Amino acid sequence: DIWRGPNPGILYCNTVLKNAPNMNNVSAAIRERSIGEAKFLRAHYYFILVQLFGDVPLLVDPLEPGDDIYPSRTDKNIVYNDLIIPDLKDAIDLLPTRDEYGMEDLGRASKGSAAGMLAKVYLTLGKYDECLKMIQIVEDLGYKLNPDYSDCFGGQAQHKNTVESLFEVQYFGLTKAGFWDDDNQANWLSTYMGPRNSGWVGGGYGWNQPTQEFVDQYEEGDVRKEKTILYEGCPPFDGKKYKKSMSNTGYNVRKFLVPLSVSPDYNTNSASIVVLRYADVLLMKAEALNELGRTEEAVEPLYEVRKRAKLTDKSTIVGLSQTEMREKILKERRIELAFEGHRWFDMIRIDEGQYALDFLHSIGKVNASRKHLLLPIPQKDIDANTNLKQNPGY
Repeated sequence: DIWRGPNPGILYCNTVLKNAPNMNNVSAAIRERSIGEAKFLRAHYYFILVQLFGDVPLLVDPLEPGDDIYPSRTDKNIVYNDLIIPDLKDAIDLLPTRDEYGMEDLGRASKGSAAGMLAKVYLTLGKYDECLKMIQIVEDLGYKLNPDYSDCFGGQAQHKNTVESLFEVQYFGLTKAGFWDDDNQANWLSTYMGPRNSGWVGGGYGWNQPTQEFVDQYEEGDVRKEKTILYEGCPPFDGKKYKKSMSNTGYNVRKFLVPLSVSPDYNTNSASIVVLRYADVLLMKAEALNELGRTEEAVEPLYEVRKRAKLTDKSTIVGLSQTEMREKILKERRIELAFEGHRWFDMIRIDEGQYALDFLHSIGKVNASRKHLLLPIPQKDIDANTNLKQNPGY
């Protein structure tokens, strides 16, 4: 489950951080890189947890016999200030740049990964000046947009670790791990999102179907539409035409699908899952500038993203008020980063979550309330640890 999911990773990171400083059988460069990777990943895991649950237990050392195994929750602001931010700052100092890695280390966390993640943390906390400082580090490292939006996703070598990617989860594919196995080495997004029983991809469960409300957000001429979703009349996928009867909503997600010629079974997909990419950074830059009252300066990074989507009429984003620009940027994030796991976090950080509630109410989720801005802690964990207190309303 999501509450427990990051714990093994946090334990591995804590183990590395405890032992790596004393590892004299490896070079200083490997030792520093290992510490930097562990700090980056630990910060990433805790960032996920505090956004979903708020206060969480803060564990910075691997547990030993006799240690307290019933931790209470730590205020999320302490988690941010005592772990997430310091870990990412250390990772920036310790990690190599992307270009300093050889082919055998391609895909490891890098200085750009840590700077980009810290920019997102600062944006979430409303620390816009600090966010822009981290974005400057990313820009100075030479990241740029891929020429084509589709280049960011896919199961072939040219789609992995591209010039746009700051960090992505690597998969090997060609594994014998089954559906319920913990150690699978395959990306399951194509399996999950391929049209159900279509035979178009390995698996094909038809989950996460786009709604009409989402599809209606695309502007005329936005080429991301045909690269992101399947709809009747869209370009064929692997030579096959889509019919709206293939899903309950008339739409399926396209951007992560890998054809059978590349991944023939449900557990053979080696495509990466992109965690952070440069388009996200550009939109963070636009948002930070706008929130600082520098709305005119926000136009250029926003336009850079829109230009790739063939939305080249800059007049549609010039001369906007701060409020209008804020809404334009959030909509752009929704379209550019669709189905990549950012939308919920974007909504709950705006206006202390009221933006999320207003949106949910607008699409008919009228029972959504403030308690839903955080997930409940699983009851089995509260039963096992009486020091844990449930989130309000559950």
